Amino acid sequence: MKQQVRLTLWDFDDIGSLPDAALAIPLEKARVSVEEATPREVSMIVHSCLRDLSISATPRRNKLLAESLDQVQFFIWLYKEKHGTDFRILIELQRSKGDSFIFFEISRIILHTLKCRGNVEVESSEIISSTHQPERLYNEASFEFPQTERTEDMGAIMYTIVEMMKEKRVDANLLGLQKLYSSTRGGSGASIHLAGAVLQGGACDCDFLQTSIERYIYRNHKGNTRNDFEIKVYRAMHFYALAVLANSLCIWSAHTMNMQQIIHSQRWLGDDGLLFALISELSEVEIYPHNSYQAMRCLNILLRHSMKVRQRTLDLGAASLVSLSQCTGHSSHALLAKESDAVMNILAGALSKPTSISRHHSI
Repeated sequence: MKQQVRLTLWDFDDIGSLPDAALAIPLEKARVSVEEATPREVSMIVHSCLRDLSISATPRRNKLLAESLDQVQFFIWLYKEKHGTDFRILIELQRSKGDSFIFFEISRIILHTLKCRGNVEVESSEIISSTHQPERLYNEASFEFPQTERTEDMGAIMYTIVEMMKEKRVDANLLGLQKLYSSTRGGSGASIHLAGAVLQGGACDCDFLQTSIERYIYRNHKGNTRNDFEIKVYRAMHFYALAVLANSLCIWSAHTMNMQQIIHSQRWLGDDGLLFALISELSEVEIYPHNSYQAMRCLNILLRHSMKVRQRTLDLGAASLVSLSQCTGHSSHALLAKESDAVMNILAGALSKPTSISRHHSI
């Protein structure tokens, strides 16, 4: 497994095997020195911290390339530096791309954990992240729509998003999708309107948003990619499309919107429907754990609200992929582990007592 490959990167005790601390100082870096510790011990703390923060990591020669749910990428290096007559380990984090503020928030937590030798409880919620589930961001019971948002802001937000996603440049399309993602996170009046457009379509722009999200989830753009830049952009759009769908389902679920006509349709439950696409996403969990996390968020909501979807999920053989995601989550991605545990419990309940579905949860 990838986790095992990552753990072997610094799987040795000799500090002398590490490269000397680099003389070049990157513009955006964070570092800390650790005494009386071996590379193996430091590596275990780093991997534990990355797992708790739901940050994926891939070996790149003698360093790790880490990526957060916010699409912040950074390198993790281990060096040796002179300390008196001996050597100590220098851990350095270097931002590659993404939000600088979030990078330094992540760095602060990782380096503090290293300094405390791992004796710190870390949670993903410590990071001021744009990827937290929307139900954490507002109180369901007190949800209200400001009248001004219903009439003016809602139309302006929709217009901006659609215009950007209709541009011929893929970078503009990505910005539009990111705007749609951020607009389906909170409790504003526009959020539930956009969620409805994504889930059920409608006239003009609503139908465009629905079909666009599905196109990026199905990766129907593959034949149009011309270079590495576009491949990377489309990969990011695939992630944001999954996240937008998850956010939209969360919003409708939190406000007890009737999803029966939507999720019981062929569009969702057909042989190549959205449910099949979400389950298929789990097959790449070891390569793209963040994508699998967003897919699992969707599955968690769908399964909690529909017995018919539960049965269809079992018919599609999802149990083994959910189990794989569960194992990967517990080893390297805390948020994925949480969602996978919930989905596995629902599927286990459906297998053991298929008829004991509460009226509250089925539609």
